[in-house]
Amino acid sequence: MVCSSFAMRMILTFAFMWLLAGTGLSYWGRNEFQEGAHKVYTLTTDLQIVFKELNQKAISIEDNAATSQEYATAPGVCNGTAADALIAGTGAFKAAAEMPVQLLDGLAPLLGMVGKLFEERIPVFIDWGIGLVTAFMGLTVFFGLWSITCGSTARRKSMIAFSAVVLALMCPLIAFELTLSVVLSDFCVSLEDGDSSLLVMANDYGPKAAYPLVSFYITCNGTNPLAEEIDATADTIALLNGTTVALEQGRVCRDSSLFEIQDASLDSSNTIRSMSENIGCSVINPLVAGIFHNVICGSVVPGIYKIWAVQLSCAVSLWVLLFFVQAEILTRETEGRLELAKQEQRLGLVPSSFLPRKGTAKRRLHDKKKRKELLAEDKKLAEELAATNEERARDEVAWALADQEAVAEAAAEEKRKWLVKNPRGFGTGEERREETLRLGPGGAAAAAAAAKEKAAKARQRKKRLAAKRTFDPDAERTDGDGKKGS
Repeated sequence: MVCSSFAMRMILTFAFMWLLAGTGLSYWGRNEFQEGAHKVYTLTTDLQIVFKELNQKAISIEDNAATSQEYATAPGVCNGTAADALIAGTGAFKAAAEMPVQLLDGLAPLLGMVGKLFEERIPVFIDWGIGLVTAFMGLTVFFGLWSITCGSTARRKSMIAFSAVVLALMCPLIAFELTLSVVLSDFCVSLEDGDSSLLVMANDYGPKAAYPLVSFYITCNGTNPLAEEIDATADTIALLNGTTVALEQGRVCRDSSLFEIQDASLDSSNTIRSMSENIGCSVINPLVAGIFHNVICGSVVPGIYKIWAVQLSCAVSLWVLLFFVQAEILTRETEGRLELAKQEQRLGLVPSSFLPRKGTAKRRLHDKKKRKELLAEDKKLAEELAATNEERARDEVAWALADQEAVAEAAAEEKRKWLVKNPRGFGTGEERREETLRLGPGGAAAAAAAAKEKAAKARQRKKRLAAKRTFDPDAERTDGDGKKGS
């Protein structure tokens, strides 16, 4: 069954409209992705706040340790072994206070960068990609409908070329979305078997010093490195407090310096107590699991899948649709050839009456042969035209001579007729002889015959008039010339 050109146009029109509607479905996946990205931003912001507060408290403890060491190393604070004991206690406090800072350093900025990436940058790229695909597909649909409804074959071929460019532009975008979807899907599958993927990612992209702490919060296995360091710091603070109390009782150091060291130790102890309430795995792990297990694998990955699935379907549909457009072009050309064949048959033309295809060697050979034939034909026509012009010139000369002869004969005929009608009224006898000689023997004989015929007619007329008077005495009398008598 072969569709007509009109049926093909109707099918292509509905196909182009459906293609435009299908492209709009990519916003369905975009909305789901945007929702998941916002959840990632919210959870990472919560984690950033937690680690930022912990880092600030660790820095506060480190500052207190540095202050205590400054008071302990000041000149004249203690004498002898008391000074050595105080310096050793504050030094241990400072060394222990530096470890929590190293564990927490860089985590809060990294979480802030991840949240900003999902909230601002990635959605913009997705929106631009979907917008460009929709815009290009809209132009393709408009161009396709225009070329199908009121365009020529050349416009349809131009539309096919434009659609090919659109497909070429869509391929890198779809490939990127497909690759991102596959990578995230593999990541989510690995999370079901364990948290090894998260550990690898933390080791590759996170702060190296913070890896033990991140690993603990991901798996909740083993001991908490931050808790161990905080406990160690608390122990050094307790030892320092014991040292300051003993020195205070022995009256071997200045009381003001000891009081400052004790205040710093007390403030650090309170800070450690507040930190211990927010460093448990039960506080941090649900936020990490919510980001990766629930949001990225629950909303982001399905949203990306819906985006590239719709765009890939539209691209494949457009690719298939181009074949139908080409089929419609072939249908129009077939109908045109059939109509042309009918016209050729009516006009009695044969295939040899037409030129071969343009740009082929056969066409060039045909053109060269045809030019030679045209030049030979033009030369032959020029020769025939020259011969015709010469013959026409000869004919014109002959026609002029014939016209002159005809005029002379007509004038002679008029004179001869006048001579015949007036045999006695033409000059003298000598002039009549000259005119008779000029007219020729034929003219004189004709004049004599005409005179005899006129005389015979005059006699017959007189006889008829005489017979008429016998029967009608009142009839008019006429003479021999036909004039009325008395």
